Amino acid sequence: FSKAEMDRRWVKLRQWMNREKYDCLLIPARPDGNADVKWVSESNANWVVFPANGTPTLIFRGGDDSRSVADNSPVKFDLRVSRFNRSQVIIDRLTELGMQDSRIGVGNLSGQMRNDEGGVSHITMTNLISAFPKANFESAVQLLMKIKLERSSEEIQVLRLASRISELAIRTL
Repeated sequence: FSKAEMDRRWVKLRQWMNREKYDCLLIPARPDGNADVKWVSESNANWVVFPANGTPTLIFRGGDDSRSVADNSPVKFDLRVSRFNRSQVIIDRLTELGMQDSRIGVGNLSGQMRNDEGGVSHITMTNLISAFPKANFESAVQLLMKIKLERSSEEIQVLRLASRISELAIRTL
């Protein structure tokens, strides 16, 4: 997507965050689909740390993926790589952002359509809560679901193209 589209998404997300009084969002990848991470970053990051103000952070398992974002993304990210102890990378970034006593929304925490109990690791949440005992971690599943419902003209164009490609593939088969 274009820089204008990504900027539109970030402005829209931050408006919703401000209305819902979130200081930051933690958006994890999900094994059954990565729509939230893709919508915010157009990447295959494993985690996104998205502050209400400032540069979002993408956390990857491998360096190749982060280099691809660095080389190709129309918007600027703070890029980090962590194959192990990912929660420490999240903790470090939240500390840098001054989120010690903030309201932090967590995607895929609970209330997912396909997984009502969520899919964030117990270890990750325990580490975050231990590192930030004054912070309030809450599910941001509903916010992340609702914000993607209103599509831009650029998103609609991509959906139409994907539909045409799918139809051609079905006809070919």
